[in-house]
Amino acid sequence: MPSLVGDIQERESKAPRSTQDASLGTPRNKADPTTGFPQAQHRSKSAFARAREARRNVPPKSDDIPVVQPTSEPSLAGPSTAAGSPSAHPPEMSEEELRAEISSQNEKRVREMSDSEREREREEIIERFGPGIVELMQRVKRRRVKSPSQEDNDPVLFAPGPYNEQREEHQASEGLNAPKPRITIPSIFNEPPLHTPQHHTRPSSPLPSALRSAAGTPSPKPPGRKPRFSTEPNEVYVYESAPSSPKRQPIALLGAPDPENPSPNQLIYRGPDPNLSKAREDDAMDLSSPVKEPSQSYQSFATAAGPGADHEEGTPEDIRRRFFPDADPNDPSLEWIKGNAPQAGPTPAKAGEEQPAKSVRYDLNGRPIPEDLRQSLPTHLGLHHHGDAQDEAGYTLDELIMLGRSTVPAQRASMLGTLGKLLSNAASSPAGEDGAVEVEDIRTKVLVTALEALAERGGVLIRAVDALWISTVDYARKRPSSSLDIATLVPLPALLRQLAVHLLPSAQELPPESLTQILEFILFLVSSPTIQNPTPDQIGSEILSTRDLIPSVLHTFVTSSTSSWTSSSSSSSSLPPNADAIALVDALARTSRTNAKTIVENGIADTFMMFVVVLPPSSTADNTKDNNVAHELLARTLDLYATLGQYGMYAITATTAADGFTALGKYVLDLITPGIFDLANQRNGWLAVTSYLKLLGVWMTCAIDPHKTTPPHEILWSQVTGWDWASQVFQLRRRLLRLLGDIESPHTEVGKRPIPPTVRAALAAVWHALAAWLEGSAVNSVKSGESERHRLIEEMAIPESRQTEDLALFQAVEEFNRSLDVLSRKPNGEVDIPDTLSSNGQVLLSAIRLGFACFPPESTPPAPAPFGPLSESNFHAILTLCNKLAFHPLWDELRNFPTYQILSLRPLSSLLAYATLVARRCGAQAMELKDWLKLSFGTMTCLIEGDEDLGSRVLEGITCSITKDAASELTSSGDKRIFSDASPEVWSQGGLPVILPFLQTALRRAHVKSREGGGEDEDDGPGIDESPPEIIAPLVTGRNSIREATTLCLPHSSTSPKGSSSTPRGGGYGLPLRRDWTFAPLDALLHSSTAPVFKVLPSDWDHSEVDVVRATLLLTRTLQDIVAVGTPSGFTSEVRPVAMNREEVVFGCMKVFMLEHGQNSNSSFGNDSATEVFRDAMIEREMARLLAPFRSLGRSTNPPPAANRNFPSSLERTALPYLGAATPFFQFYSDFLGLYDSVSFGHPTFGALLIPPLANSKYPIDYRKLLWGDYAHVLRHLAMEPTDIIGSDAKDWLYPVESDGELIGMYVKALGNGRLRGFLRWVAIHHVAFNIWPDLQEQSLSSFDPKAKAIGAEPTEASKQSRLMRSRKVLQAVLGNSNLSGVKEVVLYYQPKPNSNPALPPPMCFEDNNLGNWKQQRLEWVLTWGGEALGSRLQGLLSS
Repeated sequence: MPSLVGDIQERESKAPRSTQDASLGTPRNKADPTTGFPQAQHRSKSAFARAREARRNVPPKSDDIPVVQPTSEPSLAGPSTAAGSPSAHPPEMSEEELRAEISSQNEKRVREMSDSEREREREEIIERFGPGIVELMQRVKRRRVKSPSQEDNDPVLFAPGPYNEQREEHQASEGLNAPKPRITIPSIFNEPPLHTPQHHTRPSSPLPSALRSAAGTPSPKPPGRKPRFSTEPNEVYVYESAPSSPKRQPIALLGAPDPENPSPNQLIYRGPDPNLSKAREDDAMDLSSPVKEPSQSYQSFATAAGPGADHEEGTPEDIRRRFFPDADPNDPSLEWIKGNAPQAGPTPAKAGEEQPAKSVRYDLNGRPIPEDLRQSLPTHLGLHHHGDAQDEAGYTLDELIMLGRSTVPAQRASMLGTLGKLLSNAASSPAGEDGAVEVEDIRTKVLVTALEALAERGGVLIRAVDALWISTVDYARKRPSSSLDIATLVPLPALLRQLAVHLLPSAQELPPESLTQILEFILFLVSSPTIQNPTPDQIGSEILSTRDLIPSVLHTFVTSSTSSWTSSSSSSSSLPPNADAIALVDALARTSRTNAKTIVENGIADTFMMFVVVLPPSSTADNTKDNNVAHELLARTLDLYATLGQYGMYAITATTAADGFTALGKYVLDLITPGIFDLANQRNGWLAVTSYLKLLGVWMTCAIDPHKTTPPHEILWSQVTGWDWASQVFQLRRRLLRLLGDIESPHTEVGKRPIPPTVRAALAAVWHALAAWLEGSAVNSVKSGESERHRLIEEMAIPESRQTEDLALFQAVEEFNRSLDVLSRKPNGEVDIPDTLSSNGQVLLSAIRLGFACFPPESTPPAPAPFGPLSESNFHAILTLCNKLAFHPLWDELRNFPTYQILSLRPLSSLLAYATLVARRCGAQAMELKDWLKLSFGTMTCLIEGDEDLGSRVLEGITCSITKDAASELTSSGDKRIFSDASPEVWSQGGLPVILPFLQTALRRAHVKSREGGGEDEDDGPGIDESPPEIIAPLVTGRNSIREATTLCLPHSSTSPKGSSSTPRGGGYGLPLRRDWTFAPLDALLHSSTAPVFKVLPSDWDHSEVDVVRATLLLTRTLQDIVAVGTPSGFTSEVRPVAMNREEVVFGCMKVFMLEHGQNSNSSFGNDSATEVFRDAMIEREMARLLAPFRSLGRSTNPPPAANRNFPSSLERTALPYLGAATPFFQFYSDFLGLYDSVSFGHPTFGALLIPPLANSKYPIDYRKLLWGDYAHVLRHLAMEPTDIIGSDAKDWLYPVESDGELIGMYVKALGNGRLRGFLRWVAIHHVAFNIWPDLQEQSLSSFDPKAKAIGAEPTEASKQSRLMRSRKVLQAVLGNSNLSGVKEVVLYYQPKPNSNPALPPPMCFEDNNLGNWKQQRLEWVLTWGGEALGSRLQGLLSS
């Protein structure tokens, strides 16, 4: 680097040093040249005077750059004569003599020093030159003692490496006696410039090697160099590896060619290469353009270097011959030009194999370079570098990440831009088509690299912000199902403080585009459902508590932008007002009630009042763009006020700014003109209309009960009546319907005019506002709002308006049906939910809500239909649609959906709840009671967090509808009365409303305490946290939610734990409900000490445990009988199961018996503990009826529902939500079995529940050993026949055949006592017989042994002998321990091949049935094993 060395100019010190100080390199004070001691400082002369005198003695500084002398002509003068040294060496001394003399003087001085002086000098040298100076001096010393040939091939490196422990030890052994290093300056730096014009004289000798030792004589410096310029095009020379920076001169490149003797390697410039120009134009990142195929971008370069090119050019030998012709071919200093060993060609990946992540290489546009083009691309593209694979073009991801942390700002900025392009391309490509590492891994690495660069400035900061935006905001738009844990990547407070610094008005240096990207990133942090950690509440609190962050955002994007935007002198470079700033504050308010209160108390919401008070002018052709911005700002502001109103806050604004909102109402009314129907230019105008109507509806809800606002009495219903908001809404409705009636548009396939979705959303907002008005009138007006309801009915009875509203609802129902039918599953398993499903669901929800509000409160007789905007045809169409929706398989995936999909389903769940309530109020006019209950049970498993209030009202309707009088109307599939055998005590004790508080509490999420810390009784189950629960506001604001809601956001981690295998919330509390939600009262009884329901029970609730269990089983059986009766009309062929499966029913019945576990000590009721709950006659009968459909061993078909991946058929996974991850089901089964042993007295249902976990095909051997070994004495009570077993196939207990010797011995022992009967005796005989007879063993091995199937070969001789030995021992044990009947059954037991035939039950499995000569074979085997003695005992049984 000649320019760098030439620019160095050492600053002279203020005072010369002594010879001794200079030799040691130790900083000293001004010393006397003769004595070496510091000169005395006299107080008579001030420090200022002494400094001025010293400056006079310093010679003037020269502006000339000193000439750097090469090492071949060193100026080896002795010590400085200015220091007064008397020992000046004559110039005729040789270099070796001078070095020897200096070395001897240094050694003598070191010998005369004490140990402390040596140590002090050593520390001072290290402090001055760094810890690497010792190693450097030792390396230079070793080099000096080498031979001249070695010295030429070993260049001096002036680059001290890192300091480590190994070097410390080396320094301690060598000391400080090594001579000082010398910096060699190659003579190549004094050569003429490389780009010498043609008429300039070239040196006759070739250029020496830049890596050669500089001991030779350098070429003389040409005097008077002057710049010259080319006059002809061919005087410009392009080298193959052009340097990236024009300021840096390349070293050891070819000089200008001689025109009289042209070289064959001379490159003549013939104009720009079109392919090269195109490649450079592609450097600009365009995210909107599709990613081109990489092979198209590089095909031209690969063709140029293809078979027609000189294969010798570019090889290591060619480079040595052209650039270092005098160097030895085997010179070790030229190893760098060889690079990696050349390959014959790229090694393609095998079929079916993915390309290794480290082998994927990208260009500077972030596109993968095809593997077959990496070694053929030219070097001037800038894709070759000094990485691991220098012969291949492109950069790996790790190399880009490393260069993205470079200390060179330009390089770092360039690589950050490349990383952003790479991630954008990878996120845009479908999964599996990018051919690189996982996109999520790329996203994480790019994000971390961008976050590290946020503290930089200039171009690096701009590129870092761009990469940050791409890896978060843009990535989430392209892949909404992704997840991000920002807390593990960077401390959130530090990140927010850094962003606040960049947004400060006094320190802004970013362009407007980067500032906007920062704003969008902050909005992403608050509102994106893809962030898993921290929670939205935590993120919002951190943002609001970060100093200067929100004020800077408001100043940059709202206040200053608005002033510059509205002024006529605003420049094009100024930022216009950005509605995302208002959306950010809105998102912060949605995170929690606490954050919303902070926004109100700090006056942040007042900042945006100017967009309400100062309204934009009427729309014209000249101000359409400005009006769109103004309407968007207005809509965002109204949305913010509506969000605050959902907490009951900031409603006082309706009073303080009453004039402004009155003017706003007139302005919104004027907006609904034919001109606004141009959706392309006036979409934001529709948003303003919809937002205004939404705000009115929220404020009217706040005015229903002024005591529930925060603070109370912020708005009163009398004010709502005085402002006459209802008349404004009616006027907006009339204007809107008149506009829709005047539309001239093509007819759709159904013969109706299509209504745009934006206009339909405005109509839905009208219906929501009218519903809120009716709900408030029912509470605060005369006669419960009777006059208001009549006014609405009369208003909607106008034929013109009725026709238009019917058209809007009809089209919404049709589009909803089509969207529901086209639901599909993506290749990655996600369900693709169309946007039209949510938007049309909002329209139907608003219509159903308005219809429900038309009912008088607490009316006893059913209300007539139609009502509100619902005509009779549309009403029945919506009910039919809700029947289809409630049983759609979509809801089975609810627990697996990401949060962004849950948000799109919230209108659908609310629609189902409101439709159920409306249908109940309509009575038989809508549907029969059985059909209504079926819809209600289906709706309960579709509710989402936030629907707790609606779910409570549906549960109230269910429990109140199932009465003694209604029992005769309810029939099951067998046309039998469901409640024909219900005890009269059920109705006398209150019926099903007894368990209503338990069911309503189960809708709320409970905070579960972990058991890991100990201190809690394991029998009590998971503990419940005492902290206030998080209450999510409903989609439709209610008068209770404005006081109780703590947040408007769903949790970012989806609605519940993903899948049944995840650790649940304990006890199954919270939405969405599982299918066994009717057993929730039993969960509360089992954990009565911690269940939250016992803290909220009404004061007049006085019932026993038996009453609760009776009502629970009655409700469960009603659900099972009603939902299992076919499917409603209009269903598709695929219907989700709503009834419980076998495992869910079995585990629910187990809970009934487990109520006796510790009952005497922990009873919370006053019933007689001497009588167990399960012995109640009605409870026994209800459990038997629940389990009857699943006792199907002898049946040909299995009852529905079938198990799927969301509802697995395993008791272990079914019990997980109740037990939690810390308690295994085996422990629960052990307690259950012990309870049976102690209190059952052979109860048949109790014993039947012990059998399912003994199935060989589903459960581990521990369950069987526990019963057959530790509790073998209870086997005599388990005498159930196969038809009484809870299961669908006996093969679950028979196969795979047991091979554990200990368990086989338990079977033999149980057969020997003669007390084993029924199904368990069959199981024991089966496994014992299969471990004896070879004919049965071959069947079992070929059908159920996966290892034998995989091997596909016959058993070895050793395995045959082992099996023979085992069979003999088992047979001897049977003959020695079993009675005659047991021996006979084991000897005569036979089963056909299990893979194609059903199992033969007793006594068929003991009969001959002419199924072959297996008896004769067994007799022969017995004779072989035991001889005549054993054969004679069995000959009578095995004879023909």
